[in-house]
Amino acid sequence: MATKQPDWWSLDWLEHRLFADDQEAPWWQRGLRRVAQVLYACVRDLIEGQIQLHAMSLVYTTLLSLVPLLALSFSVLKSFGVHNRMEPLLYNFLAPLGARAEEIGTRLVGFVENMNVAVLGTIGLGFLIYTTVSLVQKIEASFNFLWNVRQQRSLSQVLSYYLSLILVGPVAVVVLLGVIATMMNSSLVRYLGSSDLLGWAFVVAAQVLPMVLVMGGITAVYMLVPNTRVKPPAAFGGALVATLLWQVVGGVFSAVVVSSTRYAAIYSSFAILILLLIWLFLSWLILLVGANIAFYLQHPRLTRGGRSGVWVSAELKEYLGLWLMVEAVAQHRVGRSLSVHDLCAERGIAPQAATEVVALLVKAGLLVQVADESGDYRPGRAADQVELTELLELVRSAGSDDECLTSELRMQAPIDPWFERYEQAGRAALSGVTLAEVVTAEDAVQTPDQ
Repeated sequence: MATKQPDWWSLDWLEHRLFADDQEAPWWQRGLRRVAQVLYACVRDLIEGQIQLHAMSLVYTTLLSLVPLLALSFSVLKSFGVHNRMEPLLYNFLAPLGARAEEIGTRLVGFVENMNVAVLGTIGLGFLIYTTVSLVQKIEASFNFLWNVRQQRSLSQVLSYYLSLILVGPVAVVVLLGVIATMMNSSLVRYLGSSDLLGWAFVVAAQVLPMVLVMGGITAVYMLVPNTRVKPPAAFGGALVATLLWQVVGGVFSAVVVSSTRYAAIYSSFAILILLLIWLFLSWLILLVGANIAFYLQHPRLTRGGRSGVWVSAELKEYLGLWLMVEAVAQHRVGRSLSVHDLCAERGIAPQAATEVVALLVKAGLLVQVADESGDYRPGRAADQVELTELLELVRSAGSDDECLTSELRMQAPIDPWFERYEQAGRAALSGVTLAEVVTAEDAVQTPDQ
């Protein structure tokens, strides 16, 4: 019986055309189809609305944490005497707001300059650090959602990682801007820029360089903030799209603000606040869309089903639990840690399939996350102390509720003896077998005697 083809106007028809097997197509057609698949996945996620909700949440958190974040960054830069270098970056970010951007920037800088960190006291300084860290933690939670990472960083990692990122980040930006300014003001560069042959190239470079710096900063954010290992090509691809969107959306938003006078008439003095909220929302949305693209670039298998389109059976959970523990023990014996995402990418397994199992193993203490390498794990117990029956029963019984099996159900379905017989046979087959024996047997198969 012939299979009915989907109608051309339906989403099923579009998915069939986008995700059809194209191994024999030319390389440029495969590339275009790959781009179309990523765009389709991003549009589908935007329609679902979760990305917009995270962007709205970040807008609210930004309003609460913007002044403390700037105060903490400016206080560090003041100790180097270079805090004035950060003000142009703030004004450039607010530029799409039009003529009122300078007013908002001046007010923010005024608030920051009037805030003296030295006189805040212990409680005030602690609140300042907490508010700043909470913003970065909220950003990480949004990025972890996009990367389907359930485990947040520990408290010690949060304090060390975030504070170093907040304190060192502005200094690194200022140093980079200083190096670029020194290079641009050198006699050689000025001489080459004044020549008729290379003058146009320096004009183009002056226009492109800010975009390159923004792209590099976004790439660093995509690689450092999520609690997983993000590959540089995927982060760069997402940052490229985010930078282009930022330029286009910023230009359109600025044109709308300049050409429209209804906001001031309707909202009066609140108009600029409304415009600021809209621009913050668009900025966060663009940043999250770029991170979403980076996710699909790193995991192309998920463009069709999405990050929530993976269903893991109980059998597969047991298999993954045993496989991950064996791999963790084997890697630990040679002095390395287990990277779940790299292992899944190497074996062609969706990371979603392993995320829940890893969380169970970590909660039970069988796996421990490595503190100095995000996303990597090591065994939490010695391999000869973990029996296979214990491991498999842990994964199988996770999330179950024994109260669901009421006495009435047992009376109506008297299958307990048969079910117990099935479980006892499995326990007897693996009785006394530990992870150490499995790893030793696997090593013997992979490295036979010569």
